[in-house]
Amino acid sequence: MKKVFINALGRILLVLGIFLAIRFLSKEITGLVSDWLANNYNIEFRYESSLYKLFMVLLSIIIMLVIPGYTLKDFGFRKPEKVKYFKIIWLTFVVVIGGMIVFGSIYMGLLRNIFGEGTEPLAGMGGDQSFLTTVFSIWLWSSITEEIYTRGLFQSLLDKLKNYRFLRLSLPVWLSGIAFGLLHISIYEPGRLFFTMFIVTQAIALGLLAAHYREKSRSLYPAIMVHILGNIYGSVMQFIG
Repeated sequence: MKKVFINALGRILLVLGIFLAIRFLSKEITGLVSDWLANNYNIEFRYESSLYKLFMVLLSIIIMLVIPGYTLKDFGFRKPEKVKYFKIIWLTFVVVIGGMIVFGSIYMGLLRNIFGEGTEPLAGMGGDQSFLTTVFSIWLWSSITEEIYTRGLFQSLLDKLKNYRFLRLSLPVWLSGIAFGLLHISIYEPGRLFFTMFIVTQAIALGLLAAHYREKSRSLYPAIMVHILGNIYGSVMQFIG
């Protein structure tokens, strides 16, 4: 039993190391490319986030291709199994809207009023972008690239641990959802602690749903669908609010 635990922990730490290394290298490469464009062509690159996610996906796919014993199908690039798409649509809606109500009330209402932090609005993710930029960079590009990175690479490499379960969800699903949520800590700015906590918690909830469908369908595509729908619902609620 002890050996099994050590092997499981070792796999988690190894995969987490790969996950973080890709994130670090992608940021470094993006910075180098942006600086090169600015220094050599006097071009101020405006879409560093999109470029960063491009390198993140490229590095993820390279690792998928070089790991022995794996094919791209093992990382979710395959036709989905056992998927009810209408259920994905309404369940994602429930998770996003329910999370906004519950987590918004806790973080943006109760805790912010108690501790008196800032008055930043609930909106704040892409609110100053044009509609077309929101569609292509957030709804589509971010959803696809982040799912390949988290559900494609990270969760797939943990798939051998799916017999470990808690509250009916497997360990890879939990770790994938939590890791996805924690990536959003990067939006933090002084005076926005509770807003950041709200976004991270909301992202964890959406990430768990996407991870569940990645595992259930054995495919990335339902997870990407969850992510796209989650971003669309969030943008609509931001516009309404």
